[in-house]
Amino acid sequence: MWIKDPFLGSTESIIKPAHPCHYPSYGPWIVKIKNTGINEVAAYQLATHLAVPVPESRWFILEDDLPIFGTSHCEGSVGMLIKQIENPVNEDLATVASVDAILAGRILAYFCFDRQEWGEIIRGNGKINLIDLEFMLASYAPTSASRKNSLKEYAELSEPFFTQYASQEAVHHEITTEFHSELKRFFDYIEKHKVEFDFHPHPQKKTIESYFLRCFQSRAEVIRNCM
Repeated sequence: MWIKDPFLGSTESIIKPAHPCHYPSYGPWIVKIKNTGINEVAAYQLATHLAVPVPESRWFILEDDLPIFGTSHCEGSVGMLIKQIENPVNEDLATVASVDAILAGRILAYFCFDRQEWGEIIRGNGKINLIDLEFMLASYAPTSASRKNSLKEYAELSEPFFTQYASQEAVHHEITTEFHSELKRFFDYIEKHKVEFDFHPHPQKKTIESYFLRCFQSRAEVIRNCM
């Protein structure tokens, strides 16, 4: 969900983290600003479509007059507010699989659309959520040529990512049936519903939305043909 003025015109209430590896906070939200922000917004939207658990979030366009601890950003950059998880504990796929094989299969199926490294699996507030999803889908770049290269690299990785990595993880964790079942559920969803990415009112709205839709559809087609 887009939010116009996340800090109500002032950044004074943003709390700077004590550790440089942590993110600032604003009330119950984590403030996340990275150059991969557009990808993470798309990743959260895709997760919602596919019923993959992620924390509540908002995204916003970074304005020139919105300094946050000296963070520099280029035109069209976005930031996110992600609802903090109380007492978070890192989990791995093996632990999830031992408790809920269907959820583990769903998480692995979702990570089939990654390009580089998986996000984090966190347990907190009595449930599992995925976070740090900036490496989902092909990397969005500011120039047309860079986006073309990103799509090409993403396409080339599609088959080996599924056959040599995700499928082997499913075998290792004994969730192959659930993994394939969740992928088929994804494909059924695609056929019955229109997967859309919503970047209104971003000035590059149409370009961003069509780019991520193309990423998702191309990877889904390769996986379908490999199954």
